Amino acid sequence: MCAKIKVFMPCDEANHVCDKTQYSEATLWEKIILNLHLIYCRACCGYTKNNSKLTKAVKASKVD
Repeated sequence: MCAKIKVFMPCDEANHVCDKTQYSEATLWEKIILNLHLIYCRACCGYTKNNSKLTKAVKASKVD
């Protein structure tokens, strides 16, 4: 049986993978597919940028 390779993902799944990437839980394949998705989806690209900014702000705050 031939396994079908999924290259395109919907936006909700892309956002989920973005969150997983933030916590180093995404696989290499998920990261590759996410980057392909971010090439053509402005909304998810913005979500990813905002997510990165939030993560950096939380780490820089040095709150325990």
